[in-house]
Amino acid sequence: MLAYVTLGSNDKDKAVEFYDAVMGELGGQRVFANDRLQFYGTGPGQPMIAIGGPYDGEAATVGNGVMPALGCKTGNPRSLPGGKPLAPVGLAAALAAAGSFHQACSGALAETI
Repeated sequence: MLAYVTLGSNDKDKAVEFYDAVMGELGGQRVFANDRLQFYGTGPGQPMIAIGGPYDGEAATVGNGVMPALGCKTGNPRSLPGGKPLAPVGLAAALAAAGSFHQACSGALAETI
């Protein structure tokens, strides 16, 4: 179910140097990178870890830069059979379970979606 986890760093180059050594010993390797993140994994379909700066561009802190990502059912990760987008389906499940979106997450997050 877990697709990947990001760990924020204020010095991506040093963090990547560290995780290159650690992940190599754990059987992992670099699998994907972009301007902000370096992803490590052990193979196709396996959970990954990503190291880099937070999405909002602010400093990495205890909570800023850390993000778990949940995997989806088989098929296109952006839609369900018939082209139905996953985000509204996931939101509907969260609303049913939590009662309201504001109970499921902070009001600030709700305003950005």
